[in-house]
Amino acid sequence: MASIAKHKSGWRAQLYVGGVRESAVFDEEFEARAWAKRREGELSIIKDAFIKARRFNRSHRIVLDASIAYSADEIIANSRSLEKTCGVYFLVKEERIIYVGKSRDVYKRIGQHEKTKQFDRITVIECSERDVDRLELIYIEKFKPILNVLGKAGKTASSLVDDLIEVAG
Repeated sequence: MASIAKHKSGWRAQLYVGGVRESAVFDEEFEARAWAKRREGELSIIKDAFIKARRFNRSHRIVLDASIAYSADEIIANSRSLEKTCGVYFLVKEERIIYVGKSRDVYKRIGQHEKTKQFDRITVIECSERDVDRLELIYIEKFKPILNVLGKAGKTASSLVDDLIEVAG
């Protein structure tokens, strides 16, 4: 279970799942809650697989192959819909965030990046279409990824928001 609390430099998310204790500090409360929810899910899946593998190994005394660690019911229960997922995504290469993007269909968009960008991992933060633009700008300003034109141009999230307000006004 995660706890979210105000911290001197933002919002601290702390969690403890299956013997793993993690914490991180974020500028916004919603960022802390999103990270905690995603990380709890990841750690829970790992913990469940480990417990089942250990239980299986003790009773059968064989080394459990990762390809048979889950039953068909477990795979189906943990499957994701092919519906579009709106959110902000991060392309990571060698322990560094190299690009931050947004899309109303993030997995399709990430597939398009495979042709033009080299990365070895991704992270997706799901959010509403109402929040996706603001969240992307916040993360671009925060991490200044090398492949974001926005980061190279030196514009800040606040200056872009001002530009958007000016155009809309």
